[in-house]
Amino acid sequence: MARAPAGIKRFATLRAVASFLVALGLALAALPAAAAWPPYGAELGSTYFWFYDARVYPNLDGGASVGYFTREGGTQLYPLLETALVAGDGSTPFPLDSPGIGSSDMSSSDLSASGGGGIYLAHGYPAPASINVERRLGPPGWPASGLTLAPNGTNWASDLSCARTSDDGCLVAWIPLPDVPVSASGPLYASIARSDATVDPGWGTGLPLGSAFLVGGHETSVAADDAGGGYVAWWNYSQGPVQFELRLTRVTAHGSLAPGWSAGGLLVAGFSTIAVYPSIPPRILRLPGGDLMVLWKTGANNTAISPGVFHLQRVRPDGTLALGWPAAGVTLNPAPSTNSSTPDLLSDGGDGVLVVWADEHSIRLNRVLGSGATPPGWPGNGLALNTVGQSFTLAWSDDRRQGKDNVYNFRCCSDGLGGLFVAWPDSRGNPGPSVWVTHWTNTGIPWNGWTVAGRMVNDPAVAADLGGIAPTLDGGIFVAWSEHSFQFLQGSTAYLAKIEPEFPTPVLVSLVSAAALGGRVRLEWSLGIGVAEAAVYRSAAGGPWMRVATLAPDGRGRVAYEDGAAVPGTRYGYRLGLMEAGVEVFAGEAWVEVPRALLALEGARPNPSPGRALTAAFTLADGAPARLEALDLAGRRVATSEVGSLGAGQHLVTMARPGALPPGLYWLRLTQAGHELQRHAVVLP
Repeated sequence: MARAPAGIKRFATLRAVASFLVALGLALAALPAAAAWPPYGAELGSTYFWFYDARVYPNLDGGASVGYFTREGGTQLYPLLETALVAGDGSTPFPLDSPGIGSSDMSSSDLSASGGGGIYLAHGYPAPASINVERRLGPPGWPASGLTLAPNGTNWASDLSCARTSDDGCLVAWIPLPDVPVSASGPLYASIARSDATVDPGWGTGLPLGSAFLVGGHETSVAADDAGGGYVAWWNYSQGPVQFELRLTRVTAHGSLAPGWSAGGLLVAGFSTIAVYPSIPPRILRLPGGDLMVLWKTGANNTAISPGVFHLQRVRPDGTLALGWPAAGVTLNPAPSTNSSTPDLLSDGGDGVLVVWADEHSIRLNRVLGSGATPPGWPGNGLALNTVGQSFTLAWSDDRRQGKDNVYNFRCCSDGLGGLFVAWPDSRGNPGPSVWVTHWTNTGIPWNGWTVAGRMVNDPAVAADLGGIAPTLDGGIFVAWSEHSFQFLQGSTAYLAKIEPEFPTPVLVSLVSAAALGGRVRLEWSLGIGVAEAAVYRSAAGGPWMRVATLAPDGRGRVAYEDGAAVPGTRYGYRLGLMEAGVEVFAGEAWVEVPRALLALEGARPNPSPGRALTAAFTLADGAPARLEALDLAGRRVATSEVGSLGAGQHLVTMARPGALPPGLYWLRLTQAGHELQRHAVVLP
C-alpha cells in the first residue's frame, strides 16, 4: 500500500485535532455554568484552629464535605472533631458548629467518606468508654449519638482507624487502651458499622485480630476490599523486645476472617526493635485487580534514629505474596534523606503506586510498577518536585495530625487519572507562610496548564496554614486552609478553596523536566509549533551563558539535552535560544544543583540474590581508589573489585556470576579514603 506524503499526514492530523477542539468546545458550552466560588474559598467558620488533619470529600453537586480535628478555647483536654458542608455554589448550608452538627470530644478518632456526601466519624470516648461511629452531613436515619461498636465498660480506643467499605459501611480497627503504660502490646479489634446503622451479629463487640503495639497514635491502617469487608495492617510486638512485626489480615463483611487468613495475620516484615518507627503506621492501598500494596518505614543501618527508609510489599487477596516479589519487599530510597516524613501511598492509575514524602529540602515522588521495579531513568531516591525550572521553599510546620510524623505539613491525593495533586505550606508568603498547590503526572512532569511553582490558594494578605485536599469531579482541586495561628490555640477562620483546572495555552517553549542523576544533568523542553531548532545555553554558578548544543525537536516537538560535564556541588543554569522574526530569544530557563556524591553501600541488588550470584550497589564520593569486597561469615574474601576508577556517583558491580557462590550469608565491604562500610547479603540457590 502506498504511503501518504508527510504533508498530507500532518494536514490530516491538524484537521483531526481541530475537529476535536471544536467538539470539546461544544461539549463544554453545553455544560451548566460553573458556580462562582469566593476567590479564596468558602468560609467554613471561625474556630480555635489547631490542625491535626482535615479531610475533604467531594459531593455530586460540585461541593464537598469537610471534617477536621481541632482544639477550642484552651479548655479541651482532648481534640474536637468538627464538620462542615459546602454546596456546589460555594455556600455553606452547614458551616462549623451548625445546630445539630456539633463537635465530638474524643481522644482517638478517624474520618472516612460516607454515601450521599457525608462523613463517618469513628472515635473512642474517654468517658464513658465506648467505640462509636457517627454519620454526619449524609442521608438521614442514623441515631444522633452514633452507633456503638463496643459497649460501655471497655477501655476507650487508641490507634483507631476507619475506612468506607464497598457497600457504604464503615470498617473500624482499634486497640483498647490497656491499664499499662503506652509502648506495650494490646489486643486489636475490628468491626463494621453498616450503612443502615446496624452491626452484623457476627462482629459481636469486636472481632479480635491478635496482638498489636500501642504507642498512642494511628499505628493501624485499614482498606476496603470489593466484597463489603477489608484489610487491617498493624505493628505487632508479641515477640517482646526482640522483634517488631508488620502484620496484615482480611475480614469479611459479616464479622469473620476471610478464608486463608488468620487472626494473627500475614507476616509482611519483621525487624529488630531498634530499626523500626512504630509511631508511623503502615500504609495499605488496594490495586484495581484486587491485590494490596503495603508501605512502611524503617531506619537505615539498623537504627530508628537514622534517616528513614521506605519499603513496599505486594500481597494477593488470598494472603500470599505476589509472584516475583521478594519476601522482604522492595526498598524505595536506598540513599535515604534526613528527617524524612511519613510517606503517602497513591495509585498511579494502573498496576503500580506513587509514594510521596518530604525531607529537609524537597517533596519527593517515587513510582513503583506492579512488578516492584522503578521506571527506567527514575531517581532511586525519588524525584524532587521542587527542582524543575523554579524552586519553592518548604515552610517548616509541625504536622499535628494524629499518628503522623511529617516535618513538613504537605498533603497529596490522587487525581483519578494516574497523577497526583500536591499542596504545601510555602515560605514565599508575606506577611507569613502561604498555601500552594500543583498537579503532576505519574511520569514526573507537571500536568498541562500547571507549573512546578504551583498556584497560591489563600488570600495573599494573610498568613495561612494547610489543612487537607481532595480532587473535584471536573479535574480541579479542593484545598482546606485556615488563617495562620501564630500562638497555640489562637482563634482562626477556616476556608475551603476550589481551584479549577487550567488548560494549556500555546507557548514558545516550556520546560518538561530537569534533574541531576549520577553526576549528570538531563533536561527536556517542549517547543511551540513551527520551531525548527533550539540552541542550548549553559551557565555555571551564575557565570556567563555559553552555547553548548543545537538540537532539533523530535516527533512530539520536544528536545532533550544531557550534560555529562557537570561538576558535583555546582549549580548550573540552562536555557534555550530560539529564532523569532530573525532575532534570537531565550526561554525555558532552569537551574539545577548537582549534589555532591557521598560514600554509600546500598548492598546486594536484589537481596536476597537468587541463582548463587551477587551484585552490589554502591555510591562513590569521588574517583579516589576504592575497593569492594565480598566475605563469608568466617571473614574469608570470596570476591574483590577495585572500583575507584568508576568515579563519583552510583554504581552496580557484579561480584559473582550465577552459580559462583554457595548459598548463604555474606558480608559486602566498601572502603575509600579511610572510610569503611559493611552490609549483609543473602545468596540463594
